[in-house]
Amino acid sequence: MFYRSIFGICLVIVMGLCVACRSIPAKVSTATPTEIPAPTATGVFPFPIYTDWGVSGSAFVPSGWMGDAGGITLDDAWAENPYEGETCIHISYEPQSEGPGWAGVYWLPSRLDPSQDWGSQVDGKSLNGAARLSFWARGAEGGEPVEFFVGGIEGPQGDSLSKKSLTVTLTPEWREYSINLSGADMSRVVGTFGWAAARKVEFWIDEVRFE
Repeated sequence: MFYRSIFGICLVIVMGLCVACRSIPAKVSTATPTEIPAPTATGVFPFPIYTDWGVSGSAFVPSGWMGDAGGITLDDAWAENPYEGETCIHISYEPQSEGPGWAGVYWLPSRLDPSQDWGSQVDGKSLNGAARLSFWARGAEGGEPVEFFVGGIEGPQGDSLSKKSLTVTLTPEWREYSINLSGADMSRVVGTFGWAAARKVEFWIDEVRFE
């Protein structure tokens, strides 16, 4: 009888403890929130061809002189009245008596040897995604007709896009111009920028970039 009483008391205590355990809410583990970093930008645009002398970061230089090249003077460290920054590009062309009557310059990869056939060396730049080539220009007096262009270098390693050009009549004030590249094959660009003129001209260029 004594043992039954003890057993009964123990049973009551155990049942009470079980009920008490069920009434205590379980502790929920709360994880510390982790900040998700913003995605890293992977685009290369704007891609500069010229911003300031020596600091543009571009691998392209005005080495592709064409036509009546002896009549060209080009200074890409001109410090007087740039559109933006410290310098701009000053260009003048004076037709030579025995020349073809036109001249121009291409901005080509800096490792490209202009004495060799253009488009024969693997030095192009993939610029897929570029929508336009933009630049600022002004003339000495206004009224100077100048053709600006991109692409068109032929050869086995030449441009993937045909020549895209824009002929403008410059004004004495800085003005922005752009060449539409929508839908163009920009997988290999060799001739990134260029100009040509068929008469005596003096003009300035600044802030040339792909966007």
